[in-house]
Amino acid sequence: MKIIHSADWHLGQTLYGYDRLDDQAAALRHIGAIIEREQPDAVIAAGDIFDSSQPSAAAQRLLSETLAEWHRLSRATRMVITAGNHDSASRHEVFRTPWTLAGVEAIGIIPPAEDFEAVARKLIVRIDGKGWIIALPFAGRRLNAEPELVAKLLERVAAMNSEGLPVVLSAHLPVADADFSANPRFSHDNIVGNVETVGLATLGEGYDYLALGHIHSCQSLGKDGRAWYSGTPLHTSFDESGPRTVNIVTIGAHGELPEVRREVIPEPSCLRTLPDEGYAPWDEALELLAGFPAGDNSFVRLNVAQEEPLPPDAMARAYRAVADKACRFCNINYKCTATADTGPQSRMSVASFIEAQPAEIARMYFDMRGIELSDGRRRLLDRVIAEACNSEETESEPWNSLLSK
Repeated sequence: MKIIHSADWHLGQTLYGYDRLDDQAAALRHIGAIIEREQPDAVIAAGDIFDSSQPSAAAQRLLSETLAEWHRLSRATRMVITAGNHDSASRHEVFRTPWTLAGVEAIGIIPPAEDFEAVARKLIVRIDGKGWIIALPFAGRRLNAEPELVAKLLERVAAMNSEGLPVVLSAHLPVADADFSANPRFSHDNIVGNVETVGLATLGEGYDYLALGHIHSCQSLGKDGRAWYSGTPLHTSFDESGPRTVNIVTIGAHGELPEVRREVIPEPSCLRTLPDEGYAPWDEALELLAGFPAGDNSFVRLNVAQEEPLPPDAMARAYRAVADKACRFCNINYKCTATADTGPQSRMSVASFIEAQPAEIARMYFDMRGIELSDGRRRLLDRVIAEACNSEETESEPWNSLLSK
């Protein structure tokens, strides 16, 4: 079985107010060219199709037109698309029935575990004569609470797989074994992108390839090369690093190791930080911005570090410096180098504050107030953030026990 594994398209995402739909469309067209060339048995999009649970009409139109075009390019290819934590799970369900006419399996919600037959019917996708795909949408803490669910799905496929066809498991979640260093602002402790991590063992055994979404850098997990994040086909943050890719996966038979080829997706607009490494004082950073090539259409951020606060008109001066250039200036990432004797230890621009994660802001607050972030407070903070971003109930340590630690 041959599959193309992608994830985290974040259609409709804007960057500091700039529309990126043209870049997103270009990335999807490139994936379409790969589909036309490879004629895969299946395409897996492992969650975060949209950047928001309420995507714009233009973003929804882009998805519809893309899937229709991919179906035209490769009629026999099945497309399996699951909801991620950024998506509206119900939105995936609304068009589930009509999408099947174009070979698309859109899966947003896992039925209650008590009705396992309904779970199996919905999440197990048979690719006739080629293999099986178990497609898990984002489920919050549910997989931690019900680890037997995945095991039962794998057992069900094993019982039906009399031909020894390849088995693929797809999921949208952060696996604790992954490398989160490519995007450090969005990960801390056991929370990545406001979602609790899951141990690789929770996803069971018996699959030949694990197609993961949520982490934006392409990487392999485990020792046998069966578990992969494909990464996003387009940089979504200045803090992300490395090329953007999709995985082209070939599996000969059940039990065989997959052959994985990574294909880089070219980006029409780059995300550039000035200086290229580290930070510079404000005057030097502004000079670098003023000297940026006139025809380069990159999104640009400045990294500024100095003792003095930024000038009150810093953003206006930066915009003026590129007024006649093709680039799109986004933000000043300011770091105060003042010591405790000379002034505040941490400052943040309004734009940086908007982009920051809740945990990052909370930890800055604790630091500025001189409050020790004990293990109990840290875990309490993690839980508050996780519960604010996920309405599912969970059984964990009582609040009072955390406050006492």
